[in-house]
Amino acid sequence: MNSVTPIWPAVFLGMYLFLELLDWGLSLAAPFVARNQEENKAVLSLLKPGIDLNEAWLIFGLSLVASAMPAAAGDTMHDSVMAVLSVAVVGGALRILAAFFKNVFGSALIMKGMSLYSALALFVIGLSCGSMVTGGDLMSGVGIVISLWLILAAFELAALYGAVKIMNPLGERCRAAFLVSSILQLLFFLGMAFLLKGDIADGPLSGFFWIGLAVSSVLSIAAFVLARMRRTMVALAALYIAIFFSVSLYAAGLSSKLQGASTPDPMVMAVITGWTIAVLLWRLYRKRVAYEWKDHI
Repeated sequence: MNSVTPIWPAVFLGMYLFLELLDWGLSLAAPFVARNQEENKAVLSLLKPGIDLNEAWLIFGLSLVASAMPAAAGDTMHDSVMAVLSVAVVGGALRILAAFFKNVFGSALIMKGMSLYSALALFVIGLSCGSMVTGGDLMSGVGIVISLWLILAAFELAALYGAVKIMNPLGERCRAAFLVSSILQLLFFLGMAFLLKGDIADGPLSGFFWIGLAVSSVLSIAAFVLARMRRTMVALAALYIAIFFSVSLYAAGLSSKLQGASTPDPMVMAVITGWTIAVLLWRLYRKRVAYEWKDHI
């Protein structure tokens, strides 16, 4: 383990948020777009938890964040780290079970339960992330805005991914859900950026703040326009980049509050990064999911 700049803990945690939003969002969005068990199972088939190494980013990120916080924030940071770790572990376990037992988890009641848990878990993660930035209590204005943005970002990413990877009519309903949620997501992203501005814009990362804000906003709008034109694959690529810059904006705010930290061996990082890129490419180019459509109206 080598001593490095404070940005690395924020990078690791930010990568987890960026990579795991889709899985959280699929569980969250399913009851809103699916109308029967077969459609619920079609959404669940898009889940491939456990093969993407997202949890590795989380474990490294939380351990590095905890080690890089000022001593005065130790208790608060410990609570935040444990809150994120707890809800993430339970969420990951639920998604693994759902991926293997689609017939059970495809029922309307269980899917609604998973959706509710995903929303609550993302809210807890957002509050914890807000606490990491402010160094204050879990319940803060910054944390609430980040929480609502995380929920909407996860929902819109999953909805657009479903529009690309699931056959109609479910795919078309996913596209419609994305068009609605993307507008709300952009509003809360701008609110998050405004609240984080004081932590970033006046520091060494000020240039990144304005670049991240501009790129994320422009590409979010572009994804909306492209999805309306039914160019969903291009819209998905634009949205992935937009969310990457959105999460990076938060990571920049977090890194401004950190001190020294350590990072895993470069070889470990290379393996995780290479695997992550491979999984992202697979998700973009995987085949579309067909399902038995029983609505003959």
